[in-house]
Amino acid sequence: MALGEAEGGVAAGTEAEDIIEVLKSERAGRHLPLKEDEITASAELLAEYVTADEVWSNLGDEDLFKGYADTFAEASGKERLPPIQMALAKRWWMNGPAPREKEAGEVSSPPEAAAAAAKVETVDTGTSCSDLKIKGMSRTELSVMADQLRAQSCTADEALGLSGMVLYCKYVNPSQRPGVYFGDSLCTLKTFRDLDKAPNAKTYFTLSKAKDRDGLTQFWAHGHQLLVDGGRSHLAMLLLGWMSQMQFQIPDNEIFFAYLGRYITKYEGRGLPTPLDESLLAQVHRTVTKPSATIAKELAAANARSSKLESEVSDLKVQLQQVLLASGGHFANERFYGKCHWCGQKGHRESDCPAKARGDARI
Repeated sequence: MALGEAEGGVAAGTEAEDIIEVLKSERAGRHLPLKEDEITASAELLAEYVTADEVWSNLGDEDLFKGYADTFAEASGKERLPPIQMALAKRWWMNGPAPREKEAGEVSSPPEAAAAAAKVETVDTGTSCSDLKIKGMSRTELSVMADQLRAQSCTADEALGLSGMVLYCKYVNPSQRPGVYFGDSLCTLKTFRDLDKAPNAKTYFTLSKAKDRDGLTQFWAHGHQLLVDGGRSHLAMLLLGWMSQMQFQIPDNEIFFAYLGRYITKYEGRGLPTPLDESLLAQVHRTVTKPSATIAKELAAANARSSKLESEVSDLKVQLQQVLLASGGHFANERFYGKCHWCGQKGHRESDCPAKARGDARI
């Protein structure tokens, strides 16, 4: 378990019951996606290391979520939570610390303070961007993202729409979809879930699963044209630049699809904040192992190229020797290392002496 043990430990019992209340709490209309017995088992495991108050205060901390997720998986008898369950658990977790019930005698806050506390924190991205809601991102990450959007003259709503073009070749207009915000997973929208299940439907997911790079390029080219036709030329340019960077800098298909999968996961719902994520690409190069059949095929192709080059070099040597022979020169493999009888220099004969050819006197 990735959580640090509290000094002296914590007895289960009452503490576990309090933790159960935390894990059963409703957060922004969502519940932790665990069964009753899994929540109880999770609370008992957590009670050995943390208190209920610590669990409350840890809610919303992305760095700590992994440790809690490992505990949830262990309590469910799994090595790790399935991807969709993990995503739902993280959505529940990242809504920030839940409000606690007031203790007896606690002074109520003024109405203005209560309203301010309930308001979702945002970062002002300036005149060229919408506000970014803090959903699964730290303030530092939001600040960087806001700067990137400003540099691209792209609003948060436009970035979300651009993500829709990349994944489904459909522009997502948040104004027409209440409740959809920058940074949201578009895979959870009913319209797109239905599209994923439709027979013969082309999406980023179906094309990448088939490792169809040409089909994916055509898919995005169509999306680029739709953006142009829709009067969103600046977004079309962002998409074109993103496509070009990957096509030219990632020629290997295995690396291409591995990088693309990680890029989409990292930036889903956030547009295309960087044409090429160098650090992400470096991680892929370190971790992706090509299948033995692919390596064997590439090795055979390299050997074939090497054999062809050797043959060409051999032909060139023959041609060079023929040229030297015709001009009265000497073969490269018959190079003279002695001293010239005309100028006294080493490396050539008197017949080839440049000093003699210039008319210099014999030394």
